[in-house]
Amino acid sequence: MESKALCLPEEFVSKSNEIVKPPYEHGYYSISSIYREHSKLERENQNEALANALDLAAAICSMMLKPDSANEPFQPFMRLEGKRSAVDDDFNTEQLSFIENVLAGIEDHLVKARFADLLWLCVNPKKVSYIRTAIEHYLTLPIHPDTWHSDIGNCWKRCIRLARQVRDRDSIENIENALQSALQNEYPDSSFMHLWIAEIIDTNGLCRDQIEPLAELLFAKVKDFYTNQGYREAREYLALSERIFKSLGKEESWLDCLSIAADCFELEGDSRGRSNVPSQMVANSFYENALQAYRRIPVARRDELGVTEKLKSIRDKITEAGSGSLGEMGLIKSPGIDISELVIGARKHVGNKETLELALLCFTGFSVQGYQDLRQRTVKNIQQFPLSNLFAGTHMVVMEE
Repeated sequence: MESKALCLPEEFVSKSNEIVKPPYEHGYYSISSIYREHSKLERENQNEALANALDLAAAICSMMLKPDSANEPFQPFMRLEGKRSAVDDDFNTEQLSFIENVLAGIEDHLVKARFADLLWLCVNPKKVSYIRTAIEHYLTLPIHPDTWHSDIGNCWKRCIRLARQVRDRDSIENIENALQSALQNEYPDSSFMHLWIAEIIDTNGLCRDQIEPLAELLFAKVKDFYTNQGYREAREYLALSERIFKSLGKEESWLDCLSIAADCFELEGDSRGRSNVPSQMVANSFYENALQAYRRIPVARRDELGVTEKLKSIRDKITEAGSGSLGEMGLIKSPGIDISELVIGARKHVGNKETLELALLCFTGFSVQGYQDLRQRTVKNIQQFPLSNLFAGTHMVVMEE
């Protein structure tokens, strides 16, 4: 970023703590917008140095967090026509030094974690205090479905990566405890919160001594959704629980997951075919998915689990739903296109060819002029080299004009 005169650190800290207050509907984007808004106000009040500092904070908070990237965790919020918004490489030494000076006074956890994370990434030599500050404040962020996809989930993932980067076992243990505790809570307004937490645990290899209870918890959620006709939710949970059971060698539990997943597709197909706005076309797509899901069950166990009969039943449903789909298809007509001029042009193009040779040349690009001379040379060649002409070959001939 272009270097501009900045205010005193104390002035920025005071202003930041005054204006940046949760909740943030859109995470860091909301914080960036707050800084931008007050930057304009300060500029109107002729306080250019404070406005520049607020612009700097806005740029830092505008970056999108990509926790899966170790080397480039901050990405531009926007790219347009060869231009982009800020990334970590844009900040110069003076600006980073300013952030170092204000870090201790910042009260908001999201802002302080972002500033410390940026300093850990950009300042050399590395200071472990920065990464520990980032971890500490990421850990304070509440685990709640309303904010999970407004950067909070990514902040927890980033926290895990940072803790592992410096081998901070205490922080890893604190992260595991926080996630395990969150799993025990109920989230009546979110069907997927338990799944999102479980995915972080599984993807990052956390709580290895609790991984089987985690799969059982997910499977218990599956049964609840299945009973209450929440078939889509059940399938989402099954995808993770099935993978965990398989990795643990729990074959029976794994097969239960496969069977229920297939049932969910079939039952949702049934419900779509009998709903207030029934659609055999939609039902058919679920039956097709059910067929593929049942086929994932090993052949050796299909008779025992009744899958063979299920496959036959599903095929019958596919046939019936496919037939019903035809009646749901509407006829789409478009206005006719007058091609009479094209026909006239085509006739003019192929007409009025006085000789067969001229027509052949026009339509194929092949000229037969000098045909007799070509024939005589071919016969002479065969007589002169009879053996070579017993086998297929390619001959290049220059045609006379």
